[in-house]
Amino acid sequence: MADLSLDFQFKSPINKVWKAITNSDTLGQWVMENNFKPIEGHKCQFWNKEIDLEVDCEVLVVDEPCC
Repeated sequence: MADLSLDFQFKSPINKVWKAITNSDTLGQWVMENNFKPIEGHKCQFWNKEIDLEVDCEVLVVDEPCC
């Protein structure tokens, strides 16, 4: 099993970014189709049927920004 950590810098307000990266539909447009939910322990998948790719994931931490 591999760990993946991504570090991005966005010019948008943190709350706007948070809403985008925790919404399954938005993630589907940006990354891949998925069944993601921002719930700790949720096991989800990202998939791309065109290239026969399926990625199993688990949400380890949900740390919503306060401001």
